[in-house]
Amino acid sequence: MGLDFVLWDKDDQEIGFTEISEKLHETIFRGSYRGQIGQYLRNLYDYYLTYVTFKGKEIQLLIFDLENMKSILNDPYKQELERLIVTLSDNRVFRVYIAGD
Repeated sequence: MGLDFVLWDKDDQEIGFTEISEKLHETIFRGSYRGQIGQYLRNLYDYYLTYVTFKGKEIQLLIFDLENMKSILNDPYKQELERLIVTLSDNRVFRVYIAGD
Protein backbone atom coordinates (compact mmCIF):
# COMPACT_ATOMS: atom_id res chain seq x y z
CA MET A 1 0.00 0.00 0.00
CA GLY A 2 1.16 3.51 -0.76
CA LEU A 3 0.53 6.93 0.73
CA ASP A 4 -3.11 7.81 0.07
CA PHE A 5 -4.05 11.22 -1.34
CA VAL A 6 -7.74 12.18 -1.01
CA LEU A 7 -8.75 15.27 -2.98
CA TRP A 8 -11.54 17.76 -2.19
CA ASP A 9 -12.90 20.81 -3.98
CA LYS A 10 -13.81 24.22 -2.49
CA ASP A 11 -17.29 22.93 -1.63
CA ASP A 12 -15.72 20.20 0.52
CA GLN A 13 -16.81 17.50 -1.92
CA GLU A 14 -14.44 14.58 -2.44
CA ILE A 15 -13.35 14.65 -6.09
CA GLY A 16 -10.64 12.04 -6.33
CA PHE A 17 -8.12 9.68 -4.87
CA THR A 18 -4.56 8.72 -5.79
CA GLU A 19 -1.49 7.34 -4.09
CA ILE A 20 2.26 7.04 -4.33
CA SER A 21 3.80 3.62 -4.01
CA GLU A 22 5.73 2.52 -0.97
CA LYS A 23 8.72 1.93 -3.27
CA LEU A 24 8.68 5.53 -4.52
CA HIS A 25 8.37 6.81 -0.95
CA GLU A 26 11.31 4.65 0.09
CA THR A 27 13.39 5.84 -2.86
CA ILE A 28 12.79 9.51 -2.03
CA PHE A 29 13.22 9.37 1.74
CA ARG A 30 15.67 6.53 2.27
CA GLY A 31 17.81 6.96 -0.81
CA SER A 32 20.47 9.39 -1.84
CA TYR A 33 17.84 12.09 -2.53
CA ARG A 34 17.17 12.90 1.13
CA GLY A 35 19.21 16.09 1.09
CA GLN A 36 17.19 17.41 -1.85
CA ILE A 37 13.71 17.08 -0.38
CA GLY A 38 11.72 20.32 -0.28
CA GLN A 39 9.97 21.72 2.77
CA TYR A 40 6.46 20.55 1.85
CA LEU A 41 7.53 17.12 0.65
CA ARG A 42 9.27 16.60 4.02
CA ASN A 43 5.83 16.44 5.62
CA LEU A 44 5.44 13.00 4.03
CA TYR A 45 8.64 11.58 5.53
CA ASP A 46 7.19 9.05 7.97
CA TYR A 47 5.41 6.45 5.87
CA TYR A 48 3.37 5.06 8.76
CA LEU A 49 2.66 8.27 10.67
CA THR A 50 1.87 10.67 7.85
CA TYR A 51 -1.44 12.44 8.37
CA VAL A 52 -1.27 15.85 6.74
CA THR A 53 -3.61 18.24 4.94
CA PHE A 54 -2.58 20.78 2.32
CA LYS A 55 -4.91 23.57 1.20
CA GLY A 56 -4.80 26.23 -1.48
CA LYS A 57 -1.30 27.59 -2.03
CA GLU A 58 0.25 24.80 0.02
CA ILE A 59 -0.76 22.37 -2.73
CA GLN A 60 1.15 24.47 -5.26
CA LEU A 61 4.21 24.42 -3.01
CA LEU A 62 3.94 20.63 -2.68
CA ILE A 63 3.70 20.38 -6.49
CA PHE A 64 6.84 22.53 -6.74
CA ASP A 65 8.69 20.11 -4.44
CA LEU A 66 7.42 17.13 -6.46
CA GLU A 67 8.56 18.75 -9.72
CA ASN A 68 12.02 19.29 -8.27
CA MET A 69 12.19 15.68 -7.10
CA LYS A 70 10.98 14.44 -10.48
CA SER A 71 13.87 16.23 -12.18
CA ILE A 72 16.45 14.17 -10.26
CA LEU A 73 14.75 10.77 -9.94
CA ASN A 74 15.38 7.88 -12.27
CA ASP A 75 12.67 6.15 -14.30
CA PRO A 76 10.14 4.59 -13.60
CA TYR A 77 9.56 6.95 -10.68
CA LYS A 78 9.38 10.03 -12.91
CA GLN A 79 6.22 8.66 -14.51
CA GLU A 80 4.60 7.96 -11.15
CA LEU A 81 5.45 11.45 -9.91
CA GLU A 82 4.18 13.02 -13.13
CA ARG A 83 0.80 11.29 -12.68
CA LEU A 84 0.61 12.66 -9.11
CA ILE A 85 1.58 16.15 -10.24
CA VAL A 86 -1.08 16.16 -12.97
CA THR A 87 -3.71 14.98 -10.49
CA LEU A 88 -2.80 17.61 -7.89
CA SER A 89 -2.66 20.33 -10.57
CA ASP A 90 -6.34 19.95 -11.41
CA ASN A 91 -7.79 23.42 -10.78
CA ARG A 92 -10.72 21.89 -8.88
CA VAL A 93 -8.43 20.56 -6.14
CA PHE A 94 -8.63 22.81 -3.11
CA ARG A 95 -7.66 20.45 -0.29
CA VAL A 96 -5.57 17.28 -0.15
CA TYR A 97 -5.46 14.88 2.78
CA ILE A 98 -2.49 12.49 2.78
CA ALA A 99 -2.31 9.44 5.02
CA GLY A 100 0.11 6.57 5.43
CA ASP A 101 -0.64 3.00 6.36
